[in-house]
Amino acid sequence: VVAAVVKASAISLEHFLALQIDGIQGKRRHEQELKQKAIDDAQRALQARESYSVGKLAQLYAAVLIKEGKPSAKEVFNAVERHVMSHPLALEAASDITNEQLAELLRPIYERGNGRQGNKVRSYLHAAFSLAASSRASPETMGPFIPFNVRFNPVAQVKAGQDANRPDKDPLSTEEMRTYWRCIEEVPGPKGAALRLHLLGGAPRIMQFVRARCAELTEEGMLLWDLKGRPGGGPRKHKLPLLLVMEDALVDLPRTGTYLFSSTGGRSHISNTTLSNWAREAVGDKISRFTLKRTRSGVETLLSMLKVDIKHRGYLQSHGISGVQSKHYDANEYLDEKYAALEVLHEALMSDEAPVPTHVQAKRKASQDRAELRRAMAEKSEICAVHSLSRAQVSSENAEVKDNDEIAPKAAKGLRLVINNG
Repeated sequence: VVAAVVKASAISLEHFLALQIDGIQGKRRHEQELKQKAIDDAQRALQARESYSVGKLAQLYAAVLIKEGKPSAKEVFNAVERHVMSHPLALEAASDITNEQLAELLRPIYERGNGRQGNKVRSYLHAAFSLAASSRASPETMGPFIPFNVRFNPVAQVKAGQDANRPDKDPLSTEEMRTYWRCIEEVPGPKGAALRLHLLGGAPRIMQFVRARCAELTEEGMLLWDLKGRPGGGPRKHKLPLLLVMEDALVDLPRTGTYLFSSTGGRSHISNTTLSNWAREAVGDKISRFTLKRTRSGVETLLSMLKVDIKHRGYLQSHGISGVQSKHYDANEYLDEKYAALEVLHEALMSDEAPVPTHVQAKRKASQDRAELRRAMAEKSEICAVHSLSRAQVSSENAEVKDNDEIAPKAAKGLRLVINNG
C-alpha cells in the first residue's frame, strides 16, 4: 500500500510539472518527438557525410578539371578513384576530417614504395580542400563546393614525401641533343615534321604542342595554349615564332580539319604518347634512357650554356609568370627574343663544337697569355746570354792584342842584345 501511494504521488507530481505541455501524456509525446528528432538528425548527418565526404569532394574536383578540359583531368580522376575512393576514410565528412586522418589515408601509397604518386594524390586533395575552403568567402568561387562546409585546408598540415619530391633534372647533354637532331632531321612525312617542329620550337610541353590548331598558324608564328593552372583560371596564350627551317617542316603537314598534328584528318589531335613514341622510334638505341620529356630540359640547359637570358628562356618555354609587373602590366610577347633564342638553338644543334663556358674560355686565354709571356721571357734571356758571351769574347781578344803589343818590343830588344854580344 505504501509503495502504491508513493508511486501515485510521483505520477501526480510528474503530471503537475508537465501541465504546460498537456500533462504526463504530453510529456511522453514530447520525449518521443525528441527521440525521433535525434534519429532524423543522425540520418541527415549520415546522408550529409555520404554526400559531402572527402571522396565526394575529390570527385567533384576531378569533375571540374574534366569540364574545363585540363590536361591533368584524366590522371586526377584515375588517382582519386584508385587511391582515395578505395579507402574507408573517403566516407568521412570533408568538414570534419583531420590532418592525421588524411595522413592515414595517404600512408598506404607511400608504404607501397610509390612516393611520387603519394605526393600527387596529396596535391590533388590539397587543391580540392583549398577550393572548398575559399568557396564560402569568395563570390567568384564555384558554388558546388559550398555545401561541403570546409572552413580550412587540413591537407596543408600533411607533409609531402621529401625523397619523392626532388626535381627530376635529367636533361639531354649537348651531344645527345645533337644526336637526337640528326635522328629526326631526315625522318619523312608528318612524323618527322612534328618532331622537328617540337625540338626547333624550344621543346614546348607535349600536351600543349599536340593541340596546335591549323587556324592559329599565322605569319608571326604558331599559337599554343598553356592549360596549366588552377581551376577557373583559364588557358594562357603562348605564341611561338617560326624559323625558316620550321616553316619548311610545315610543308609536310596536311592542314585539313581543326588540328595540325592529327591522324584523323584534323578531327582530333594526336596524343602525348603518340608523339613520344614517334621520337623513341626515331632514336632507337642511340641515346641511353631517352624520353621526349628530356629534350625540354635539354633545350633549357643548352640555351643557358650559350648565355641566353633566363627571362627569355622562360618566355620561350612558357614557364610560369610571376611578379606584379609581368602579370598585370607587361603584355609584350617577346617574339623577337624568342626568335633569337631559337636561332641560337638551331645553330648549336647543327654545330659540331661543344659550347665552352665563359670561365673556361677566360682560363684558356689566361693560360695562353701566360705561355706567351714565358716564351717572350725565355727569348729575352737567350738574347741577353748571347750578348754577354759576345762581350766576353771581345774582351778576351782585346786582352790578347794588348799582351802581344807588350811582348813584341821586349823580344826585339832581346834580339838586339844577342846580336851585339855576338
